[in-house]
Amino acid sequence: MRLLALACLVLSSVASAKSYVAIGDSITSGVNSGSPMYKHSWATGWGLERPFFKTLGADEHYNIAVPAATTDLLRFQGAFAAHVLPTYVSILAGTNDVCWTKPDDILQNVERVVRSLAPYTAVEKIFVGSLPDLRQLHELNDGSATCQLPKIACHRYWMTSDEGRRKIDQDILAVNRNLAKLQVEYSKVVFVNLAALTYKQEDISQTDCFHPSAKGQQRIADMFAGAFHQE
Repeated sequence: MRLLALACLVLSSVASAKSYVAIGDSITSGVNSGSPMYKHSWATGWGLERPFFKTLGADEHYNIAVPAATTDLLRFQGAFAAHVLPTYVSILAGTNDVCWTKPDDILQNVERVVRSLAPYTAVEKIFVGSLPDLRQLHELNDGSATCQLPKIACHRYWMTSDEGRRKIDQDILAVNRNLAKLQVEYSKVVFVNLAALTYKQEDISQTDCFHPSAKGQQRIADMFAGAFHQE
């Protein structure tokens, strides 16, 4: 009887274990947030007080975000997530599409991952983050002689005219509206509107004036946590 009880306890523990996979680009991997090895990633960073995996209560977590990735690469990250079958998945990508190519395929690529993971019963929630408000980043750093790296990190936005930036702003709004609709179309999707964040200078990396700093990473984690608690 004792062996049977012990076996039931072990099986119960395994059944209740939760895992989390973070999919995305350099924002999720924590590039230039002030520490190496993804320490300050909003998703899994131990260097943050409240990384998202702690909010989820995840026993295991995997950060497979790839710096400089466009959403074309999400299908490979999604394949890993399908293999692991985590309890929770987050998808935060598309900025590189806007900065270097075009945002036309962002929705299609994100939805492909959602569609591939949603049927699995093991997957409880898929958190989809919006594109950030690039206008705020540009205005914070406009005219700064020390902040030249955004011209490389986001050439298409920083090196165009004001009219060109306004057009890209409208493209970002359209993409975010469509990403928000995924929450209606897929019951497991939770949309997180990061464009609603109001940035301060301290939220931006002092290294490249573009990526989130440790404080910025924490604010993103808090946005995802807020969406989780509202469920």
